[in-house]
Formats: sequence, structure tokens, C-alpha cells
Amino acid sequence: MEDNSDVKQLNNALKTKFTDAVVTENMIDEKINEEVDFYDFLEAISDKSDTITHELEDQQIDSQHPWRRSKIDILEQRRRLKNQLEQRIRTCSIYLKKSNFIQTRDKISFSIGVVNACFSPLIAGRWPHLLPFVYTTQILFLIPVRSFYYKQKTWHYSLYDLCYFVNLLTLVYLWILPSSTILFTVCYMLSHGPLAFAIVLWHNSLVFHSLDKVTSVFIHAYPSLTLCTIRWLLPLNVQRDRYPAIASIDDKEEHNI
Repeated sequence: MEDNSDVKQLNNALKTKFTDAVVTENMIDEKINEEVDFYDFLEAISDKSDTITHELEDQQIDSQHPWRRSKIDILEQRRRLKNQLEQRIRTCSIYLKKSNFIQTRDKISFSIGVVNACFSPLIAGRWPHLLPFVYTTQILFLIPVRSFYYKQKTWHYSLYDLCYFVNLLTLVYLWILPSSTILFTVCYMLSHGPLAFAIVLWHNSLVFHSLDKVTSVFIHAYPSLTLCTIRWLLPLNVQRDRYPAIASIDDKEEHNI
């Protein structure tokens, strides 16, 4: 009997210790969970605080520099337009190399060359007042075509030559400053001097089926033809009305005589 009572006491003692251990472990787990929850709460607050701080800084930057976003949008739009332009240039380059276009270009070149050779002297002699219109119409067609063609060949720096500058000055005199005596004198001397001499020096030839050679002859020969026509073949009343600079030169010459 004493042995049974000792076993029961031992069991009760073990149960008591086990129960105390379980309770202690649960209390420790609860404390740990509370600490973890508290740390998570602090971490969440810290993250939210950082997010709010960054948003405030971004808003402050945007309010101080509102042009930054517009600049980014403009650069993006510029990039898209550049890509579209490059794509169109590649498409045009492929088309320009096709045989159909080459035949069409040769036909246009042949027509312009023949019309200039046959009808320009006729217009200058019979209707001299129309020659500036004929010159302007052709130069506004031929120079852009050459510019595009030379750009494809990477020859565009040759467009800074004197002959193109003289043609530009001639257009300015004809349509913007017809009363400028100095400008008329400069255009007249340059067109009858360096441009006319360049025809012989550079061996310009009128090859009707070559648009490039037709253009070269035109930009060297037509300014002198136009200016000579309006200087010597126009009636005096037309000169006084449209080109006062020429009339003033005539008046000075008569006064000197």
C-alpha cells in the first residue's frame, strides 16, 4: 500500500510539473507573439512613413519644377516623330531605287530640259515680263529635289556653294527687294561673272535625260538670263513699276550723260 501511495504522489508531482511547464511555455509564446506583433506594427508604421515622405518629396519636386514632366513628354514625342521620319525616308529611298521611278525621273528631266532649251529664249524675247515667274517656278522645284537627292548621297554640304547663294539672292531681289539697287547690282555681277564662268570651268553639259545635269545648267545659266532680260528687254514702264532699282540705275546714267 505504501508503494502505491508513493507512485500516486510521484505521478501527481509529475503532472503538476508538466502542467506548470505547459503554462509557462504558453505564456512565453504569448509574450513572443505580442513582441512580434508590436515589432510588425512598428515596421509597418515605419514603411508607411517612408512612403508618405517620398510622395511628399515627389510632389514638392513636381510643384517646384512642373516643366520636367512636359520636357519628358516632349522628348518622347520627338523620339516617336524621329522614328516615323526615318521610316518614311527609308521607304522613299527604296522607292527611288525602283526602275519605274527612275524612268519617270528621266522623263521629267527630259521634259524640263527640252522646254527650257526651246521656250526660254522665246519667252525672253516675246514675253520678257513672264521670265521671272518661269525661273521661280523651276527653281522652287529643282532645288528641293536636288537637296533630297544629295541628302541621300551624303553630298548635301555641296549645297552651300556660291551658285545656290546667288540663286537665293536673285529670288530675294525679284520678289522681296526689287527697289534695292545694291542687291540688283550684286546679283547681276555674280550671275554674269562666277556663275557664268563656272559653266565652262565645271564642264556643265545639258544632258536631257539626267535631272542632275539639267539642274546644274539651270542654276548656273538661268539667273543671268533672267536678270539680263529684265534689265535690257523689259519696257521702261514695267521696269519702273516692278523693278524700281533698274529704273533708278537708268535715271542715274541719263543724269550723268
